[in-house]
Amino acid sequence: MANIITPKKVWEFLNSYKEIRAETAGTATNTSSQTYSLSNKNLISGSETATVGTGVVSATWDYDAGKVTLAVNSGSTVTVDYDYASIPNSVMNDFVNQIEDKLQSLSRRQFNITTDRTEYLDVDNQKTFFTKYYPVNTASVSKNKNHETDTPDWEVLDEGLGNDYIMTDEDKKIGRFRFIDNFPSDGKNKVKIVYSYGYSDGSIPGVVKELATLETSRKVVNSTIYNAYVDGSEFSPARLEQVDNRIVELRKILRRDEISLI
Repeated sequence: MANIITPKKVWEFLNSYKEIRAETAGTATNTSSQTYSLSNKNLISGSETATVGTGVVSATWDYDAGKVTLAVNSGSTVTVDYDYASIPNSVMNDFVNQIEDKLQSLSRRQFNITTDRTEYLDVDNQKTFFTKYYPVNTASVSKNKNHETDTPDWEVLDEGLGNDYIMTDEDKKIGRFRFIDNFPSDGKNKVKIVYSYGYSDGSIPGVVKELATLETSRKVVNSTIYNAYVDGSEFSPARLEQVDNRIVELRKILRRDEISLI
């Protein structure tokens, strides 16, 4: 499931889709669920609405097959709005997911999903440590009081000024925490941090959404399945070069710690 952008966002950038408004899907013959076949296949997720009378109703959509399933009163007419494109929504969704995985690996961040993670850190006479992924939402830090060859004896530490370590809001943006007392001894796996990370509030930076859109669009344009239906003439060499240059610029931004401030 796409987390950063939707297939609809990519199709809007490509400007290669069609809109259908107020298509009559059919008339209900009973009150149980019925499936209606629409005039087109390859519906774009995020563009669809089913209406009975003047009210929007919940429905289940088969985007690739161009079908909608819902339950309405007998005799009621079902109308739908949707956009459709040249390739199946499932294929576009795969493209989006591939790019999102790539961007999250590149940036060491998780977008729109909070993930629990445990990391063990080595100590070599330092007081400052960093998590592998960020931004951090919540964290619990422990130190191993035993020798590294013995069974670990984990002491849960206290966070905050006057306690063992600090991890401010600014620290969380880059996954940093700093010991100020009760320091761990040197050795392998002497510090343990259990934390959640990601943009759990859905506030994904705009630069990330733009890069995901551009990267996915570039992947689609270069795909065999897309070129089998579209000649790609709207993407001139000059426009492709412009897209590539912007991708390079955004990738540099994505690697910076300051992305959380954008």
